[in-house]
Amino acid sequence: DLQVEPPHAAAAAATHLLALLLSPPSKKKPVDSEPVTAIAAGPCGTRVYAASRSLALRAWRLTTTTTVVEVEADDEAEEDASGGGGGDGPARPKTKAVTTTTAECLRVWKAHKAPVVALALDPSGGLLATAGADRSARVFDTDAFFCTHAFHGHAGVVTAVCFHPNPRALTLFTAGDDGTVRGWDLE
Repeated sequence: DLQVEPPHAAAAAATHLLALLLSPPSKKKPVDSEPVTAIAAGPCGTRVYAASRSLALRAWRLTTTTTVVEVEADDEAEEDASGGGGGDGPARPKTKAVTTTTAECLRVWKAHKAPVVALALDPSGGLLATAGADRSARVFDTDAFFCTHAFHGHAGVVTAVCFHPNPRALTLFTAGDDGTVRGWDLE
């Protein structure tokens, strides 16, 4: 387990997932040997999605726990804290909080016929958009992992995807290396 103490859940999620992806393969977790091409963290930091050049798209569930552990204090620190020795009773044990994040790979699937270039989650975290080098964009349900929409129309690689910030708008925006920006209705 990787121990991290970042201020934001999404940062913790991304930090831990990158460490997992760069670590040596093991029987417990699937790790891709190809470079990561895109990563996105859910709004609560409990889900992370990563795509690689191998065409694999992975969904991870992250669980973060914080435990309080006793630490041994060195003699100088104890003397400084007690005013040079001779305290009013037994010293209290020193403690510190340790945050540990574990990752469980929920699903691995091939989202496109060419590498995924960008990922984006809608404001609710229920939809994942992918931008592909195969000139398409796709939208996946993040609970059941099925494709809800497939959009074609760019003349080149789809380089960016984002959802409208208003969750009721149900619009996906894509940009391509053909110089176009397109809006797609998800209703």
